[in-house]
Amino acid sequence: DESSFDVNVAQIALGCVDFDVVLNSELSGWSGSRLYIGNYNLTSEEGSEETVTICLSPGEYSPYVCEGNDIWWKDISWSIYDSDDAMVLSGKSLDSENGKCNASWGNFTVTADDVADGRGGVVD
Repeated sequence: DESSFDVNVAQIALGCVDFDVVLNSELSGWSGSRLYIGNYNLTSEEGSEETVTICLSPGEYSPYVCEGNDIWWKDISWSIYDSDDAMVLSGKSLDSENGKCNASWGNFTVTADDVADGRGGVVD
């Protein structure tokens, strides 16, 4: 066959960076509580630990937990890991005693590199 064609490889930037979010519970699930990170709201339905991979666009993020059963707020926690398995940030649930969502666990800034591989960096 004498047909041929040129192949142009275009690298498409993903526009986001992968992170693993670990949701922990001393009991069985998050009882309706949700962890908010950017456009994501995550919860654990069952079990003591669940890992979810999310892709965040470059920018600053201040994760917080809301909703759920205030009785069990002390029993849940979360951790965010970058693509090199380094912990970026961790925290717990809302402060039930104050009756409001708690975003005081800190924030982090996501930066992207110019390789479309879902990896990037985090600036504390």
